[in-house]
Amino acid sequence: MRREDLLKHNRAAWNHSVNSNVRWTQIAGPDLIDRARSGDVEIILTPQKKVPASWLPPLAGRRVMGLAAGGGQQGPVLAAAGALVTIVDLSPLQLQQDNKAAEQYGLNIQCIEASADDLTGIPDSSQDLIVHPVSNCFFPQLESVWRECYRVLKPDRELIAGINNPVAYLFDYEKSNRGEFVLKYAQPFSDIESFTSEEKARFLRPESPLEFGHSLESQLGQLMRQGFVLLDLYEDYWGDANERPIDRYFPQFIAFRAKKQKPSGT
Repeated sequence: MRREDLLKHNRAAWNHSVNSNVRWTQIAGPDLIDRARSGDVEIILTPQKKVPASWLPPLAGRRVMGLAAGGGQQGPVLAAAGALVTIVDLSPLQLQQDNKAAEQYGLNIQCIEASADDLTGIPDSSQDLIVHPVSNCFFPQLESVWRECYRVLKPDRELIAGINNPVAYLFDYEKSNRGEFVLKYAQPFSDIESFTSEEKARFLRPESPLEFGHSLESQLGQLMRQGFVLLDLYEDYWGDANERPIDRYFPQFIAFRAKKQKPSGT
């Protein structure tokens, strides 16, 4: 599939998610905003666990990018804490949620419609922090995403991100939903390449974003080869083993904290 067709599909799918009021498109509530104004900043990168306070620098006056982070969740909270927030997202309706939150709470949030693997127009070394909730599963290749993160982040500043454990993509799709985990797909996984034609007809829908299950080498190894140093990580679950049987066996999500190293010789 051409990159343009993939972006068109996923843009439309996320626009549909906003219209369907799915969880990841619901703007932060007033309690989160009020607490952020007083210095108690609560955001998530994965379904359940809060980002540790130690992962967030003093936010007042800092330039913070929410990368593929539309939906009015992390951005408004960070802006309420005093950050100068830019939200980059492929979906105009996801960005609309951030604009709604900004208007509702009296916040200043800049929104840019773009793909995370092409941040053309955002200056080099301009950001103090990148916040990247689970979303790299919607990109077939990650090297360009990490390259852009390295380019726009200031030296010695940090990226915090959520990613998928690649093991979660290896099991028979229908059986895993019933709590039966049978290995079926090879790593790396792709909705486009891994499914048979018959499976694509059954599982893939215009309203669902196309996904890619990246290896840990792609998600963390390529990141470090771009010039980041991994500082910390934690794992997380969906939070409901009855609805998501995979929770009974292992955490599907990983959140990490990484720092951009200064180029050698500087």
